[in-house]
Parts: sequence; structure tokens; C-alpha cells
Amino acid sequence: MDEGVLNLSLGELVTALQLGDSFFPSGRYTLSHGLESFVEESKHLEVAQLGVLFGDYLRHAVGNSEAVAVATVNRAVRNDDIETIIDVDCRLLALKLPSEAQMASTRSGKQVLDTVGHLVDDPMIASYELAVAEGEAPGNHAVVIGMISALWGLQPDQAAAMELHAYLTGLLGAALRLVRMDHVDAQLILKNLGDVVVTTAAFAAQLDYRDMSAFAPMIEVMQMKHEHSHLRLFAS
Repeated sequence: MDEGVLNLSLGELVTALQLGDSFFPSGRYTLSHGLESFVEESKHLEVAQLGVLFGDYLRHAVGNSEAVAVATVNRAVRNDDIETIIDVDCRLLALKLPSEAQMASTRSGKQVLDTVGHLVDDPMIASYELAVAEGEAPGNHAVVIGMISALWGLQPDQAAAMELHAYLTGLLGAALRLVRMDHVDAQLILKNLGDVVVTTAAFAAQLDYRDMSAFAPMIEVMQMKHEHSHLRLFAS
């Protein structure tokens, strides 16, 4: 395990809690990231299957892409490097093959960016907002979170872990509405995947963003199927 992920100061801990909380207005509660299609296809998913599936989400879908973007942007903010931030943003969007995944990422990103505008007065945020407004940057959620995490004092690995945790709790929130499970089941999955969050965040913080990838074919297929579903509870 990476000690940097675990050893947060009280201030950093409070920041991580605020940014990673579903209470933070990002619209993520409307997203299932294709889980709704998994449920529709299988008709019944066991809690044990959900733990394996969500581990795959973290390792192969989010850990090699969004988590890397968060950590890279966090460093870029510290180096006052807006060019890298825009490059990460464009590359991240290109990795998202399902159109719903692109829409969900940019929609929630712009929502967070709007919220951040009321919380932080910083020239880097202003420059990025201008790039998004002019179409130079798509405005992915992970990029905005990477920026604000740096401005609020989190380290790259801490920010990546926070993003992975938030993604996982979003999946669990969707599962509670879609699958026969209770909150104890959800907490057990969350606890069991804690080490996956830590190790994946540590790996993501060390990976060059130009090596970002997202190889999770079944997850992407289910996201694509969701786009054509006639009856949906979630936006993705």
C-alpha cells in the first residue's frame, strides 16, 4: 500500500470527504455507468457478483483512466501547466467509447466546475473555464476534480483514491436501487474493495497520462446497450 494515500492531515481528510461525498453537487446520483443494463440482462445479480464486477470497474475502467487523469491534473495545477490539463481532458474523452459515458462525464464535470466557481477564485480555474467555453477542452468530471483537489491541498495519490472511492459509492448507490441488497451489503462491498481503491490509486498516480487506457469491453457494451433502452431509471 502507498502510505501517501493513507496518511492525510485533518485538513486533507475534510477536503477529501467534501469532494468525494455524494452530497457534493455533481449529478452523479443519476448515473449507473451501465449497471442498469447488467441488471436488465442478467435479471438477478448476487451481491458477491457485484463485488467482483465493481472491482473490475475500479481496476480496468476507472483506475487506468479517470484516476490517472485526476492525479495528473493535480500535479499540473501545482506546476501551473494548463496545456497538460487540456491535453489530459481531450485524451480522457477519446477513451470513452459509449456516447452516454462521454455525456455523463462532461455534464457532471461542467456541473462541478460551476459549483467550484462559487467556492474558489483562482486563475487556473478561470483559464480552464475559458478553454471549456471555447471548446478547447471538453470539461470532464475527473479533470475538474483533479484541479480542485490540488487547490484544496490534496496530493495526487490522495485525489485519485478519493475519485475511485466516489465512483464506487456511486455504483453502490445505483445498486441499492436496482438489485435486491441492503445497506449492510453495500458497506461490506465498500470495505472489501478498500484495498483495491488504495492500490489502484497508487498505481494511477505513477502512470504517465499518455498511457491512459480503459479496457473493459463488457462494461462498455452494457453502457452502449443502455443508450438504446426504452425504460431507464438512470442517465447512463
